[in-house]
Amino acid sequence: MIRHYIKLSLRNLLKDKVHAAINIFGLCIGVTAFALIFLFIRDDLKYDRYNVNFDRIYRIGLHGKMGDTEFTQTYTTPMFSRALLESCPEIEAATRMDKFSTFVALEENGVVEKKFEEKNFFSADPAVFDIFTFETLAGKPKDALTKPNTLVLTLSSAERYFGTDIPLNEILGKILLVEWGGADLPHRIEAVIEDMPDQSHFHFDFLNSTENLSYKDQDNWWNNFFKTYILLYEGKDISDVEAAFYEIHKKHMGGEKFDAYLAEGNIWESFTQPLADIHLKSNIAGEFEANGNYQYLVIFSLAAIFLIIIACVNFVNLSTARATAKARETGVRKVVGSLREQLIFQYLTESFISCILAVNFALILTTLLLPAFNSFAGKQLEIGYFSNWHTIPAILAFTFFIGLLAGLYPAFYLTSFQPSKILKGNQIGNRSNRGFRNILVVFQFSISIILIISTFVVYHQLNYLQNKSLGFKKDNILVVRNIENLGNKLGAFRNELMQNPSVRNTSSSSHIIGQNYNNVQFRPEGYESNIVLDLIGTDHDYDDVYGFEMLSGRYFSHEYPTDSFGIIINEEAALSLGWQDPLGKEIKYGGYTGLPLTVIGVVKNFHYVAKHERIRPMVILPSFNKRMYRQYLSLKIDNSDVKKTISEVKNTWNKLAGDIPFEYFFFDQAYDDLYRNEQHTMSVFIVFSILTVFIAVLGLIGLVIYSSEQRTKEIGVRKSMGASVYQIVLMLSKDYLKWVLVGFVISVPAAYLIIERWLGNFAYQTRIRPWFFAAGGVIALVISCFFIGFQAFKAAGKNPVDALRDE
Repeated sequence: MIRHYIKLSLRNLLKDKVHAAINIFGLCIGVTAFALIFLFIRDDLKYDRYNVNFDRIYRIGLHGKMGDTEFTQTYTTPMFSRALLESCPEIEAATRMDKFSTFVALEENGVVEKKFEEKNFFSADPAVFDIFTFETLAGKPKDALTKPNTLVLTLSSAERYFGTDIPLNEILGKILLVEWGGADLPHRIEAVIEDMPDQSHFHFDFLNSTENLSYKDQDNWWNNFFKTYILLYEGKDISDVEAAFYEIHKKHMGGEKFDAYLAEGNIWESFTQPLADIHLKSNIAGEFEANGNYQYLVIFSLAAIFLIIIACVNFVNLSTARATAKARETGVRKVVGSLREQLIFQYLTESFISCILAVNFALILTTLLLPAFNSFAGKQLEIGYFSNWHTIPAILAFTFFIGLLAGLYPAFYLTSFQPSKILKGNQIGNRSNRGFRNILVVFQFSISIILIISTFVVYHQLNYLQNKSLGFKKDNILVVRNIENLGNKLGAFRNELMQNPSVRNTSSSSHIIGQNYNNVQFRPEGYESNIVLDLIGTDHDYDDVYGFEMLSGRYFSHEYPTDSFGIIINEEAALSLGWQDPLGKEIKYGGYTGLPLTVIGVVKNFHYVAKHERIRPMVILPSFNKRMYRQYLSLKIDNSDVKKTISEVKNTWNKLAGDIPFEYFFFDQAYDDLYRNEQHTMSVFIVFSILTVFIAVLGLIGLVIYSSEQRTKEIGVRKSMGASVYQIVLMLSKDYLKWVLVGFVISVPAAYLIIERWLGNFAYQTRIRPWFFAAGGVIALVISCFFIGFQAFKAAGKNPVDALRDE
């Protein structure tokens, strides 16, 4: 019997090739889009879940407010983990982690064989191996971190220094030189572990002990350096740990003085973040790496669901539209004794065969498109048919579900006709059938137009962020890293660069605009308590290289030796401090007993962090003060021959820096990377908006084709009576185009609510313009008019003699 159903279904599909092709192709495109989005979402949801105890691991964060300065960060005080273990019996283990960029060298027989800058060099407590899951390849990682000057390497790092031929056990005990505190310290390799999975919110290549850190036991609870992670005992509640935070802070931060500090309106409170939530739901200061965005995941999930629903809607629409031919077949089969259940099964079989074909084509198409999708989505996705046991069962279940979803209504609808009325032609294409199809058309185009409007908004928001006045100039700036390694040769390096006609100016700094800045305690004049301000250390020429605008006072100058004890504040700091005339005011760096600095200038606000965040109060300190360090050298260069300029700068570096690698980047590219996630989102949005409209229009084309086939003789009669091609096209098109317009009306308020909520994630937003909505409707209407009109014109252009020949 099943064989008979399959044979009959295949015969029906081959008999009506056009509609079968439209159905299968529409489902194929919908399933392909769904599969790509599903892989994208699955990748983000897998972050950190490879850890065996991920559901018991939490990261501690800090939310503080000092005066008008408020911050939320991952940094915690060095002694917090120890205090938690002492105060909270619910905690099984706790570890501190910190990240560095340093040079590591392999030296053999007094000669440096290999030397690399390692940007993912971490320090951690031994308990890191109790909390997180790592695959050990050689040695005992946990034991390695109990003493200083020891290393745990990942496999790729071990191979980078020692090659792939040497057994990993033979690497144990070998020495690598790590630049630490201005000296090359020999570190002994104690263990090698497998590389960390891509789906981790942090990745290290080297791990050494916190015993190497001078501030590991610092007991000043106002200073924060580490990321702190905890592992709960099974069955324990994190709320019990959180309840202890206040008492821990009070005990170590002054007792009643801490309460008085809070009573003044200040905030100092720790909070916990579940490990599995960090990648998608955390974007606070001090993240190890750029995280994802949960809202984008929700948007993509809805897009995937809508895409597959729209593809199924097409199937339902075309199936119900073909009720005329199907109804007569159903009536005849009922008369000769077929049961309704048998007919339902027959139509469902036809739906399942269409879906099986569509899903198989979609899997082939997904495999072919995946490399290109990975490229613009910034991912490394793979289907993993056999690497994941659930992939093939999930595909089978998905195929069954889509087949059922697409075929259930047509099957019940087509088998509901009464044979006596069908064979008399009384129950064909009734109003309820057409009304249901119209509702589905409206739904399709409402979703399509919402996605088109959303795409416009995403594009203009990103364009706004990248072109909004930054408060500085980002072009033609080459940044050289690690200039602290030059030591007292930095001056000679800069002097020689200034002899190069392609280099207009140079400036050293502690940070680069767009990075996470340090926030440090200050005591402004007239304040009874400390406040926290972001800071950057620069020299005299930083404003010239980056083109800042001074609101009052001046920038650091070589003409004023006392500027080494000067300070520059931004416009936001002046406002938050309530200073009408900040010049000459005193601010103590480090708090009450800190170094007194005098305000010599106020710089106009500039976006020193990404424009997702509001500009915060910040200060600029003199990097030429011995208390400050310098890590970057920014070069303002001509853009006439950039490759030649880089080569000349590199040669100058190599002459003075010896074997220290030359590291550089272009500032504008680094700054634009702050919006890389949004750029990927925009690319994905555009692609799936196009696919959604395409699938919706494909369904309309099928309906118009079938409608013209049903009305062939009517068209012939009208043409023979003098109707023009234009009138025929209008007759065939208007019934569907009006529902596209209704879809536009419905989509506008829904799109407005969606984009308003999305824009709320940004501190600085583009305006929601009426033309966003108008353009979405016009694009959907024009595309629909083109394809519907094309099909209608083909039908209207046929010779009426051919249509009426059999009458």
